[in-house]
Amino acid sequence: MTELIKYLKSQGIKIPPILFDEKNLDNTTVETFSFSQKDYDNLIFSTIIENLLTFTEKNITPVMYKYFKENSDPTKNLFIQNSVLNFSEFFVDQTVTKNEVKNIVQMLYKDQASFIVNLKKAVELSLIDTQSYTGKTVEGQAIYINSLDQTFISINSNNSYWSLLSFIHELGHAFYNFINKKKKLDVKARINSEISAYNTELDFIFKYQKDDVIKIKSIYFYLSQTLLCAYSLQLTKAYYRKKYLSNKQLDEITVKYIPWEYKHIDRGWELEQIDQESLYYFLARIVALVSHRKYLSKNILNINTWNSAFYWVKNMDWIKYEKI
Repeated sequence: MTELIKYLKSQGIKIPPILFDEKNLDNTTVETFSFSQKDYDNLIFSTIIENLLTFTEKNITPVMYKYFKENSDPTKNLFIQNSVLNFSEFFVDQTVTKNEVKNIVQMLYKDQASFIVNLKKAVELSLIDTQSYTGKTVEGQAIYINSLDQTFISINSNNSYWSLLSFIHELGHAFYNFINKKKKLDVKARINSEISAYNTELDFIFKYQKDDVIKIKSIYFYLSQTLLCAYSLQLTKAYYRKKYLSNKQLDEITVKYIPWEYKHIDRGWELEQIDQESLYYFLARIVALVSHRKYLSKNILNINTWNSAFYWVKNMDWIKYEKI
């Protein structure tokens, strides 16, 4: 049994028939990205990351906190009102049909005919699993299969807008895989793959989402998750530096990024925090926001506030900050 088959079974995912033939799994591994601790360390402690964290604190936190307070119950403590930012419940009420998904995919990649052909082939080979069944993981999957030049995509769908966003995210990974194929996949490539995924999300939210209420809620949710990544990233940096954080220091970090959680988060968890994913997700989310800054200026964040972030991102010459 190959590594990929073992992994899919461990996630409760049904195995597509084509993957039972081992020749179709040549050189395919579950861990798509090789990890260079040196590259990771150089990036997480870089001046650019520090600048982007400061930029996030000064520009995104106030916007999110204002939204949170405006939509929360003033008679209750803020930290028990997480549902204000839990838009997944709102999204579940929005039913999405298969034809809608098909049309959205075609719109998102209307200038990428070869990728659309690749996706159609994936559907024919049953390599896109959007079904919901007992035991299946709720985590999205996008695993590149070298010998087939295909990405296996899996989401646990309930035919909602939330599921659609999950699928669109994995589709962004699939597009990155299709463009880059067997090139070395290191820390930087991991971030670029995430940028592709978040770019695809924001493309849909800003350009193709017709419901303004859902559009606004979607971007606020996106920003809230960006802040959570920034928060986790700061704790991870402290962990790597073997720096003990007092409760006062933890409070200061909390207020900078997620003030509505102040004095509520489990301090034991914080002191043991190490989350390498937060670096990838934070940087990718910010870069995608920079790429969509003209749309943000029409809704939530003024375009002028993104000039400095654009400058820092542009100086990271390995980042594909412009639309792929």
